[in-house]
Amino acid sequence: RSGSLRIVLSGNSSIARPGDFALTKSMQPFTIECETDGEGVHEVLHVVVPSHVFRRVLPSELKSGLTVPAGERALALAEGVLDNLLQHGQAVAEQPRRTLFDGALAAVAGTLGARDDCLQVRRSLREERLQEVLRYIDVHLSDPNLSAAVVARGCGISPRYLSALLQEHGTPFPDLVWGQRVAAAGRWLANSSPEDISIAEIAFRVGFKSPAHFSRMFKRVYRQGPRDYRSNCLRERAQPVQKDAARGGLYLASSSTESSKEMKDNEQ
Repeated sequence: RSGSLRIVLSGNSSIARPGDFALTKSMQPFTIECETDGEGVHEVLHVVVPSHVFRRVLPSELKSGLTVPAGERALALAEGVLDNLLQHGQAVAEQPRRTLFDGALAAVAGTLGARDDCLQVRRSLREERLQEVLRYIDVHLSDPNLSAAVVARGCGISPRYLSALLQEHGTPFPDLVWGQRVAAAGRWLANSSPEDISIAEIAFRVGFKSPAHFSRMFKRVYRQGPRDYRSNCLRERAQPVQKDAARGGLYLASSSTESSKEMKDNEQ
């Protein structure tokens, strides 16, 4: 409804903006970065569905961490029903309340099941292994001792097989890890100020062992140092933002309302 959510799950990344629908599965590790709008507000409608209900109603081959752009009428109707249940559900008897809830989920399931971009393409065992590796790296990215040997052991494969998987992926292990760490730091710097968190702390939080090493790696990617990058982002955020018309949205994700200064790390 306000701000945005950046969801990283199973090696996939998506961004949900006002009016969008996002879906995560708690059975798989994921991270959500909450960003405020121009007025420092972040707001979503967050619905938690028990696993057995989820499997009964929604297609099992759904992609993980998917985002559906605003505009799907059935999702807007489902949001209205769920929002009303949230506000007034206790005034309704249990059976009608269950019927309304099941109807809203059915509307969601019908929409997602009809969209090819929401269904998971069946992968080979080798592709599944690669996704496991990418998930493991993403979850343990902040560990400064993360290495190819650690990842191989954590995924139950040999270092040689890991090297072959990443060679097919097209990115050597060091480039993959450092690239993800620099990208995570860049997003953090772009949405924080020196009063919130220092550059050195960001460097340590994303897995760098020293601020100097972080600065060198950051310059390779962004062509400027982290201090200058943050200053430029702060300058851009300080410029007046034209307000868009408010749009409703249904989010199955993280929920909070906070100012940009209150927004901190949302790692899982």
